[in-house]
Amino acid sequence: MNMIKSNIHTHTTFCDGKDTPREMAEEALARGFVSLGFSSHSPIAYHPSWGMRDEMAYIQAIAALKEEYKGRLEIACGVEWDFDSKIDLSSYDYTISSVHQLHYEGRVYPLDLSAESLADCAKTCFDGDYDKLNQAYYALVTKAALREGVDVVGHFDLITKFNDACGLFEEGAAYMESARHAIDVISASRPDLIFEVNTGAMARAGRAEPYPRYALLAYLRHKKMAVTITSDCHDKTKLAVGYEQAMNELMRAGYQSVKVWQDGAFRDVPIA
Repeated sequence: MNMIKSNIHTHTTFCDGKDTPREMAEEALARGFVSLGFSSHSPIAYHPSWGMRDEMAYIQAIAALKEEYKGRLEIACGVEWDFDSKIDLSSYDYTISSVHQLHYEGRVYPLDLSAESLADCAKTCFDGDYDKLNQAYYALVTKAALREGVDVVGHFDLITKFNDACGLFEEGAAYMESARHAIDVISASRPDLIFEVNTGAMARAGRAEPYPRYALLAYLRHKKMAVTITSDCHDKTKLAVGYEQAMNELMRAGYQSVKVWQDGAFRDVPIA
């Protein structure tokens, strides 16, 4: 198996990450990575704790790292573009589309903060009906992914983050219908998009497997959608958590290559 040493979903002290960009770059070098893409959360007015706090400083810092590490580690400046955020994309090498919260009657409900906050969202907004919550979530994921300028669909089934530990809802037929419908619409409208295979919740929330789960990976393969492996890293010590499992899941689903950031673009690299 050809283990791909690259990550394009990386958070630092410019948003809600633990380490500086330089510390992340040094960790990537030490682990033999070929490229490292930074992806601070786009600014969110009502979530200053995890949204990007100084966009210009972030862009300048990553630009400086690009020059410093040239020839040793390819650096890219990306952004995790939240559905709630308006941002000028012209300064970024790529964008990762994401949905982290749902708005209902003037209140913002975080979907990946805790199991309790997700349960509160389901109870308050949908009378405890998780099927309706999942439909609303995947409708937002679809709209976010189809925005002009998106390159990568981030943590597609984030809504299931706490299911392995807490079992909040059944990922049965109704759930799968909502998820597959989103893939159908996205793949029909933007067959060029890349879906990330994201191991972040394995490192931070006790999830047993990457986003998306195997059944959805197999469906993405059926739809001929490209994928890239990311760790959604917030802590340099977890930069490559779950990569081997992600590779195995992809091969099981029938994938023969993944997208890796090389020479200033996403390129196909064989995995077996």
